Amino acid sequence: MTEKRAKLSSCLIAFTMSFGLVVCLWQTHAGAMPVTVDTVDRDGAHVDGWVDIGGWRATPFVVDVADGAWVGGAISYGYSSAHGGTTVWAGNTYSVDPATGTTTYQATSGSTLLNFVLTPMDVYVSMVDHAGNAISGGAVSFCVQDQYLPAQELPVTILAADGWWLQAYAYRGYSWSWGRGTVEGRVINEWDLPDNFGTRAGDGSTELRFVVEPLDVYVSMVDHAGNAISGGAVSFCVQDQYLPAQDLPVTILAAHGWWLQAYAYYDDSWMWGRAQIQGGMINEWIVPDVYRVRPGTGTTELRFVVGPPFQYQWLGFLPPLTIEDKAFKQKSTVPIKLRISDLNGNPVPDCLATLALYYLENSTPGVEAEVVSTAAGDWGNQFRYDPADDLYIFNLSTKPEGYRPGWTYEIVVTLDDGQEFTTTFALK
Repeated sequence: MTEKRAKLSSCLIAFTMSFGLVVCLWQTHAGAMPVTVDTVDRDGAHVDGWVDIGGWRATPFVVDVADGAWVGGAISYGYSSAHGGTTVWAGNTYSVDPATGTTTYQATSGSTLLNFVLTPMDVYVSMVDHAGNAISGGAVSFCVQDQYLPAQELPVTILAADGWWLQAYAYRGYSWSWGRGTVEGRVINEWDLPDNFGTRAGDGSTELRFVVEPLDVYVSMVDHAGNAISGGAVSFCVQDQYLPAQDLPVTILAAHGWWLQAYAYYDDSWMWGRAQIQGGMINEWIVPDVYRVRPGTGTTELRFVVGPPFQYQWLGFLPPLTIEDKAFKQKSTVPIKLRISDLNGNPVPDCLATLALYYLENSTPGVEAEVVSTAAGDWGNQFRYDPADDLYIFNLSTKPEGYRPGWTYEIVVTLDDGQEFTTTFALK
């Protein structure tokens, strides 16, 4: 009877190898074998890790599988993670290195072992500016075993494995950004979020630096003419929680290019917004769903714009007026060019844009200067639309009395929806 069973098993194995069929049936009939799963350092000593094989479990643990089955999954050590696995046959010890993707094995007597091999390391995590100076107000929330942990203030030292992944949300004040990458041992790992990662030599310790351009952001509520409005409030979302509303205006900590998410409140109404804040600019959230960025004074502002909407987006003054350190000759023509669009970015050929000029230097500030065009067909102080280049132009004459070398003048452009924009030019 035993001989017949042996022959039947041999035939079934041969049939399976030849045709690739009934593997599951044969393995089930053959029964399961115990495999001890562990996480070890490179000397083979146990280190406390977790492996996800049908659910996360602390190592070591025993899993029953069929002889010749593939065994593996996600691995977690400290704050880092990796994936790995191998086909396991009875009576062997398998060493899987997730950092390199290599697997080795050796025969053992009786037991079957699957070891995930790693190099433990302490990682010093901090937040710095682009010059490497430490930045205050930073925090980080690491993802461990598919769950984000509560945020920790930076700097902090964590446990990880050399060459394994770290996944985190970094916060600076009220802003946040997401990143994921491998962390290498004994070097400085720099995450210039949201998407620049690199390493450079250090002092031999292991560092993870979140590199930011720190910002103080002045947050206010204004009408469409830029006038401050009282009674506004804002609730920022930080670490997936909306903070209690603060009265506006307020100055907050943030980082250039990182996200801000908030509810703004005004006059029993509210709006929601999320955007990447741009340093040195005026960031505007316009009810109900328009977000735009435009030049300011060099400080960083976030404005919630409420009230009757304007019709146009200001796209800026154009050369030659915007050429740095450009000065125009007295009695020459100064081409004042600008471009606008509607709120969807389309050309606007019929805006009534007007020009006013004021003395700024070497005369009484605020006194209006005479506005005369050198172009035939221009009307008064109105800009003319050029459809070929999609711009508005006013060819200003500097021949009248009051235009003198060395003097500086302020240009004030008023659009027919009430918006005003200014710049300056000088004569030489």
